[in-house]
Amino acid sequence: MSDAGHSLCLSCGICCDGTLFSNAPVNAAEPIKEFRRMGLPIEQSAAGRFSWPLPCSQFNNGKCQIYDSSIPKPRTCSAFRCSLLRNVETRKTALPDARRIVQSALRMRSRIRSLWGKHCPDIPLTPPMINAIRLVRERSDSLAQERRRQFALTHGEFLVACAAFDSCVRTHFTDPFP
Repeated sequence: MSDAGHSLCLSCGICCDGTLFSNAPVNAAEPIKEFRRMGLPIEQSAAGRFSWPLPCSQFNNGKCQIYDSSIPKPRTCSAFRCSLLRNVETRKTALPDARRIVQSALRMRSRIRSLWGKHCPDIPLTPPMINAIRLVRERSDSLAQERRRQFALTHGEFLVACAAFDSCVRTHFTDPFP
């Protein structure tokens, strides 16, 4: 990863904190026992696939605790490139612009979290957060026209914040894990 990419990732972390994904896959050929020793709670599904839940236990205070260590990182962590990172690495987006996008996304996400309990007390804000946000929009869209209008009047600020964040994520961050 380039220095610019490294810098951008360390300023962001939404791929690690449960915003985009609910778990991170691990290839069975990777050193799963070593990953568990370093604190990743890797689980095996009934289908035999390995993963650990997000937010990642190694992501603390906005930084990955193993990112700069000599411990081998799970391939998922090393290989994942969101759209924004790829654009920085290919110089389609300048690093200062990318940092502004990250800071804007983090502010939007924080705003949604602060409004969540008031506007959606019946929908748990569990990882991935973006799915919960999309569920709110789907619920609003499924209402009859008059109820949708009333819902929008009551929850307008929240719905606008959710729509803006969802658009930002779709434009700059969302890519499936490799």
